[in-house]
Amino acid sequence: MRRSCGAPAGWRSGLGQARWRAWRSRWGCIRGGVSLPDRADLFRDLAPYPRITSRHRIWVKPEEDKTMRGLVGKRILVAGAGSGIGRELSIRLAEEGADVLVAGISKHKLPQTAELAIAAALAAGRTNHVATHAFDIAESVSIAELIQACSDKLGGLDGVVIPAAEVGLASMRADVALPDADPAIWDRVMHVNITGHMMLMQAALPLLKAAGGGSIVTISSMSAYLGRPSLPAYAASKAGLHGLIRHVARLAGADGIRCNGVAPGLVMEDGRELPDPDMTKIMLEGQSLKRIGRYTDIAGVIAFLLSDDAGWITGQVISANGGFAFRD
Repeated sequence: MRRSCGAPAGWRSGLGQARWRAWRSRWGCIRGGVSLPDRADLFRDLAPYPRITSRHRIWVKPEEDKTMRGLVGKRILVAGAGSGIGRELSIRLAEEGADVLVAGISKHKLPQTAELAIAAALAAGRTNHVATHAFDIAESVSIAELIQACSDKLGGLDGVVIPAAEVGLASMRADVALPDADPAIWDRVMHVNITGHMMLMQAALPLLKAAGGGSIVTISSMSAYLGRPSLPAYAASKAGLHGLIRHVARLAGADGIRCNGVAPGLVMEDGRELPDPDMTKIMLEGQSLKRIGRYTDIAGVIAFLLSDDAGWITGQVISANGGFAFRD
């Protein structure tokens, strides 16, 4: 039974209101989320989930197809999708029509990401598949199980994205300047941010080759370039990742496999400001675009690199930092 309901926050004026009326007229609405009548069984599990808002782009699909070329039907692993950039990317890819395996170390966060991705896909009129798998990028056995899950749940691989990194608060606080640096902290950061990425790329290459080619995208950082007084292990690991990206691009290009990276600047959920207003001001003074970056900004760049629109780009690290630093 359909029920009428009000427009979500952010849709209560102008074009947003018009989109909401169009959506409600076409599909109807149920408490807690938008419902497609012919897929009510698929959406039933999402009904208790009320936080699906305009931020996740739920509106009627436009008549003109504006998706990126070559993402519909692609099978993509997002390795580190429990939150942040990985979560937003999973939502974006599902909306674009890709089949997505949402993977990460935080097992309890993955279903929430999958729910949001499924909702975005349904809202865009898609019927693609979204699955989850918990893994630890620091463990080779866990990576092997993840790649097997790609075969079992997606039927293969066309793209791999690796947002996973050693960025825990305790680890970042312990990553101090060189005179007081702890080799154990360096070993942990390097193992996750370099060795873990290497093991995952190594395991994924055969599936990508079997698919006739594909795209690998890793997440770097502006820290690799800036020379900060702290976080030397993190910065060194991200700089080392650039070498790995170029090696894989050179190695696998003949098989139609591309490998690129994205180096984000300061990004926050919804572009919100930092807890310290003075720090926000300092950061924005040195940045051309006067706003904090959003996770969706980076997800858009990654989606492009995965798409056929980026079919002639490989071995590159794309800086997406709002003009905080300019690079050739």
